[in-house]
Amino acid sequence: MNSYRAPRQELRALTAVMACLVLSACAVADVEPVGDGPLGLSIRALSSTCSGTPNANPFQDVKNIAISVRAEDIEAFGQSVTLKGKSIKVAEVPAGSGREITLLGKNAAGKKLWFGRKSGVKVVKNTTTNLDITLMALDAFTCVSPVSAKASSVIFPSVTRFANGKVLITGGFALAKTSGKNLLLTQPLDRAYIFDANTGKMRELKNQERMNEGRGGHSAVYLPASNRVLIVGGAREMTAPTNKSGPPTWQPAKATNITYEIFDVATEKFLKPFDASLGHSVKRVFPNLMALAGDYVVSLGGAQWPTSLTADQQTYLNSDLYDPQAPFDPTLNSKDERLGAFVKNGAALPLTEVRAGAALAFVGTTALGVSKYLIWGGGGTVAEVFTESSSPGDGTFDNTYVIEGDIIKKKGSLYFSSLTSLGASAGNDGRFLSIGGIRHDGKKWLAPSADDAYLVVLTTPDKGKKRINTIRISGLGAGIYMHQASLTDDNHVLVSGGFNKFGQPSSVTMRTFDISPIQDKANMDKAAAGKLKLSLKEPASAKAFVKRGGHGAVRLNNDCILAFGGVTDLVDLLKTGEAASDIYCPQHLDPDL
Repeated sequence: MNSYRAPRQELRALTAVMACLVLSACAVADVEPVGDGPLGLSIRALSSTCSGTPNANPFQDVKNIAISVRAEDIEAFGQSVTLKGKSIKVAEVPAGSGREITLLGKNAAGKKLWFGRKSGVKVVKNTTTNLDITLMALDAFTCVSPVSAKASSVIFPSVTRFANGKVLITGGFALAKTSGKNLLLTQPLDRAYIFDANTGKMRELKNQERMNEGRGGHSAVYLPASNRVLIVGGAREMTAPTNKSGPPTWQPAKATNITYEIFDVATEKFLKPFDASLGHSVKRVFPNLMALAGDYVVSLGGAQWPTSLTADQQTYLNSDLYDPQAPFDPTLNSKDERLGAFVKNGAALPLTEVRAGAALAFVGTTALGVSKYLIWGGGGTVAEVFTESSSPGDGTFDNTYVIEGDIIKKKGSLYFSSLTSLGASAGNDGRFLSIGGIRHDGKKWLAPSADDAYLVVLTTPDKGKKRINTIRISGLGAGIYMHQASLTDDNHVLVSGGFNKFGQPSSVTMRTFDISPIQDKANMDKAAAGKLKLSLKEPASAKAFVKRGGHGAVRLNNDCILAFGGVTDLVDLLKTGEAASDIYCPQHLDPDL
């Protein structure tokens, strides 16, 4: 069994199952609970007919339920209980805080078919704790039926997890049309949906609330202090040349007119900024958003690609600052109107390069309690690092890190790669997984290469040179870009989909990267010396994956991955269709592995 690590806060199968857990266990007020308590579990099946085929009946599949409870302060607890009817009883559940509870539904042969998880649970002795857990297919794809939500097939939507295990899904291009030798991505949607991982249901917003403008290729970030989602950028139309391997292009005239808006989670309303404030936010497509302390946000990048230092791109050397306390409407002084707005664009927050299609990853919090981010690719130098200052909404960009290792052997600037934070280990600030991307050599787009897969190690010593070392990883199989990469259980990264050539399906379905070989310093030293062979693996279940690129993906609160939208081929958008929306629970989420 893998050692326990607390989970981070941060497609075509047919049944979801919701389990309602009743945990009974116990404590004196203000004293950490100790002891055991019984667990009561009732199960019901959710109906779904994504493909028009009746779902398998989980009550016929599942003969018993294996329950696992893990936490840092207890030995791993496990028990298998026979499923009789739709309820079971489990005794002696360890009381305490920070419990990770995992359910595995097994068939008569003992094969694990269904998975459910809830993290951060506090089991209180002599007090009943009620939980909702959704069981989903293990090592398979559970279809999330968007029928009731009427979700259209889209490319380049935004998928953002916010509070209580819910996900906000917005926008994307719903249609393509021919224009000479090109295809135009059109009909940017203003529709929005919420997926609730606790119930397994997707729905449209209350009263069919919509964004103030349709947008595709936008970005969004959750603001926990204000319980809102900031939505930035996007375009109303993009051009996709059919005879080139590069990504689609956009023009400033086709960018969204409303450069940002705010989704208020409590009211499920989209708030439109006052017109005078729009000048503080540059028109950006696929911008990078850095969440800072106190709900401040820095918006950067999002220029036209490939980048240059021409006059029309000079403005992208600067980033925009979102101030959560700024008046949404500067003509009013009401406290209710201080909903946040972009307030600064200019030399106060300058990047060192114009960037477009860059990747961004959170490095961590420094000893001074401020955030640090790694900006990766997107033109110019390979990377730069942003460090937040002690002043609210301020910080500096630094491109003086020495780039070392395998990535320097590749020519051309890297665009549309993914960058996933793997956490820090002894002797470095952070480690990251860089996957895919497409390169431009200054004259043309180069075919994506399977060699563009790296372990990235960031080191900022007190003395000596600052370094970013790159170690190539094998097993990608083909070059990809406009894919997704998501951390699952803090021990693995799941890479899904992408394009080899825009508008054509990738030969890469899914890959997983196992972090465990680099968890200790001895192996990190070997990796730095090029002696540790790191690779991506294709899970057997990948063959059932709906091939797509340009989709959105996010890690749910049960550690499974929700993938929404995307297309196998651009011609799929020449007609309307239903969005592919799937949840994948990898085999490695099984706590017994």
